[in-house]
Amino acid sequence: MRKAIVGLCVTACLAGAGGLLPGPAAGQVPPETSFVDTTRLHPTDADLMSLLDPEEFLAFLEIEPGDESFRGKGTDAMFPVEAHVKSSHSEADLTALGSGVRKKFVFTVYEGVAYAEKGIGLGPDPYDTLIRGDFAKSIHMYFERDVDGGKIRGAYREGLDKVLGKQERPVTLVQDIEVFLGFFEDAGVKDGQTIDLVWLPGDGLYTMVNGESFPPVQNPALASGLWAIWFGNDPVSGDLKRDMLRFVNEK
Repeated sequence: MRKAIVGLCVTACLAGAGGLLPGPAAGQVPPETSFVDTTRLHPTDADLMSLLDPEEFLAFLEIEPGDESFRGKGTDAMFPVEAHVKSSHSEADLTALGSGVRKKFVFTVYEGVAYAEKGIGLGPDPYDTLIRGDFAKSIHMYFERDVDGGKIRGAYREGLDKVLGKQERPVTLVQDIEVFLGFFEDAGVKDGQTIDLVWLPGDGLYTMVNGESFPPVQNPALASGLWAIWFGNDPVSGDLKRDMLRFVNEK
């Protein structure tokens, strides 16, 4: 039986600690202004790299799993119940909210685990709070099969298009989406490898691919859009949405 204590990651937004990002309706991503026609914008690699603060390349992300672990919903992997996350700028304690499997046809692609800052109240609509909340949170993906980078980028792009819509978007959001997608190389991930999305207030959105961390992208709208892929009104999987908060729903 395969067992793995899996690391997780943490992400953050810039909207002030402890609050919720403003937004219209539950499960929807907040609107922005200064829009651009996404069909006409093709930023170069130099343009994308210029968006990242050089000092952020020195940033680090450490995850220390707690002693207790739980078994996944549909895999043999073991995941930490709690974890301490520390970057070069901030730190937070996370607690697991639940886990579930993402299936494609009859095959399990990955097990997804949701984490949120310990002690945070998720309120009457925990899904919307996770999408828009300005607190430390993480989505961990433990893969059960090989997936190439093109399919990973395509899945994220399709998911963001669905939750953000295909209307004109702010220039910064378009560029930050391309920066984020650029973290996933063609080699993709193998069976047993991981992807973590981590949001740390004041830092931004960290992406970690099989333990390799990339500089944070400081765009709350991008983070909200990514979390809405799993927890929005039209999630990638209804069963996965429910199971990733199964510990919360069981209370």
